[in-house]
Amino acid sequence: MKKLISASLILVLSTATFYAQKITDGSTVDLNGLAVTYNVLNKESVIVGGKSFDRYKVSATLVNNSGESINMRLSNAHR
Repeated sequence: MKKLISASLILVLSTATFYAQKITDGSTVDLNGLAVTYNVLNKESVIVGGKSFDRYKVSATLVNNSGESINMRLSNAHR
């Protein structure tokens, strides 16, 4: 179940790049009946090769509000 949710979220987020919408931390965006929400849980700065980078830990949720079932093969999902 957890893999299916992760795979669905990746699918929605990759599709969202074609239909770019601004989303802020904690708000929800509706994409064709799928509600996508993310929250930044932690932010830290790391130095790699003398350059500073920000690293984020996020939590994302995807809720199907369309009333239609979504079928996805787990073999097509990448972790």
